[in-house]
Amino acid sequence: MKINILFMFLVFFVISIVITYPLIFHLSDYILGKGDELLIAWIINWVSYALIQQPLSLFQANIFYPYANTLSFSDPHLTSAIITLPFVFLNEPAMAYNVNLILSLAFLGFSTFLLVKYMTKNSLTSFISALLIICSPFILGRMFQLQVVSIQWVPLSILFFLKFLNEKKFSFLLFSNIFLLIQVANTFLPGYYLILCYLIIVVFYWSKKRLDIRSLLNIKTFVLLTITLSLILIIGRPYFQTSKKFNYVRDIRDTIHFANRPEYFLYPNDKTRLQPILLKALYSKDNGPYKYDGYFGLAFLLLGLFVFIRYIFGKTIDHQDKKNQTFYMPLFIIISAVAFILSLGPVWQWGGRVIKEPFIIPLPYALLYYLIPGFNGIRNSARWEVLSILTLAVIIGIGLSGFYQKKSRCFQITATIFFSLAIFLEINLPLKYAKIPKKEDFPPVYSFINTLPKNAVIIEMPIFSWDMLPYSFTEFEREYFSTAHFRKTVNGYSAFSPPQWEQQARFLIKNFPDNVSVEQLKKTGVKYIVVHLNDYLLLLNKRFQVDGQSIAEPKAVIDRLNDNPRVKLIKRFGNDYVYQIN
Repeated sequence: MKINILFMFLVFFVISIVITYPLIFHLSDYILGKGDELLIAWIINWVSYALIQQPLSLFQANIFYPYANTLSFSDPHLTSAIITLPFVFLNEPAMAYNVNLILSLAFLGFSTFLLVKYMTKNSLTSFISALLIICSPFILGRMFQLQVVSIQWVPLSILFFLKFLNEKKFSFLLFSNIFLLIQVANTFLPGYYLILCYLIIVVFYWSKKRLDIRSLLNIKTFVLLTITLSLILIIGRPYFQTSKKFNYVRDIRDTIHFANRPEYFLYPNDKTRLQPILLKALYSKDNGPYKYDGYFGLAFLLLGLFVFIRYIFGKTIDHQDKKNQTFYMPLFIIISAVAFILSLGPVWQWGGRVIKEPFIIPLPYALLYYLIPGFNGIRNSARWEVLSILTLAVIIGIGLSGFYQKKSRCFQITATIFFSLAIFLEINLPLKYAKIPKKEDFPPVYSFINTLPKNAVIIEMPIFSWDMLPYSFTEFEREYFSTAHFRKTVNGYSAFSPPQWEQQARFLIKNFPDNVSVEQLKKTGVKYIVVHLNDYLLLLNKRFQVDGQSIAEPKAVIDRLNDNPRVKLIKRFGNDYVYQIN
């Protein structure tokens, strides 16, 4: 059994390498894009660095100085950092992201396989379920946000929770809680996925199997749940402090804007070879105002339709385990349906607009937004569709196991090969990657910053806040380059930025390098100013303005700094200048 499990993991590992090819040969100089990917790469590298150098200051990341708990401005990715800790010692920051991407796909497929195999005892249909989820254009289209793909601990937690309810062994509940903690330590939203799954599963077991809930509530389970909750609160404490300090919640209008769009159920992204056909046939005249790539994949949809038709007509399972497996089918249908409804956000909308006639139709998400702690910190309500798709893949595996029964082994293998090819060949491979410099090829100014005192505070100018697109993407690269030194910096880009910091950034980019801005930096604690002249040249050519005001011209920036007795030029690398504030 152990050999079989190891073999299956290796199978999914190889599939993940093929899906992401040629990434395996470019772990240190390729990345999916230069946006959130660089942010997450920086997070994983920072967490790895902090775990070794300053574990008690894990959340005191080096960006957004002088604000505290700045790691809590985004997901912690603690699990991802621990998994790739050995690769960080290779001193190539891109590896932290890329290795996690490959392993997350492999483990997601593997854990889905184990969950379906437990319920169906059929390795072939379990393999199809796993392949459906890791090859879905929907999932592959969201790999740029690693937290969406790295939900491999969700199926494992559900698996052991089911085993606990079926066999009443405390060890299974222990493992379920461990995987819950591992998942939450990486990113919080899947933790809500699991809480929802737990609640639905318990209610379902109670209604169908007359589960005696009181028999499960003993001293051991109480202690375990207390410890689990305490650890989750410890991880979540910096996020609560950040929310409280800035009185910050996600505006419910954000959750509406970023909700799932059911009218885009067949709208494809570029991860499917069928994109041109589907766009031309179904969306050729669509102009928005907001498009949502909700397409799962052709094999996914056809197999799902096939399974549901068989289920409706009572042909789900047809063998000796019929009672046991038909029990799981409606359970996961409920979970998938509830998750899909939550993905629609707080109110019903169609065509990119909230339906207001004859009245606004509220959805369950609105209630959770106001009642469940932490829910008002989630911006992207559409992410609940990930749980819906995952459980739909599980449903297909359960349904196909019934279809396979009483079929010859040759038929089962042939059908599995056919389904697998249909799933895999739809993916538009190879994936597109952006080339990034290896650490040895970072701009030399960052190596110099690494020679500055450990407590040095820097700022890189011009500074950009999130609303200065596309120039604010420069801050992603600066964060990534900061893995060469991890010195405190005023700059930053994350899922959240303090309003006061945003105001400061706007003030500085408009007024720097006048005396007032330099004096403000000195009072803040900044000791070194890094001026990127090429960025100023770009802004000049693009006639960039902030609040209708043009910023200083490149030559004027350097001339005024050189004439300012408060600062001193200490190093120059081409068009990168490093000044020290006296």
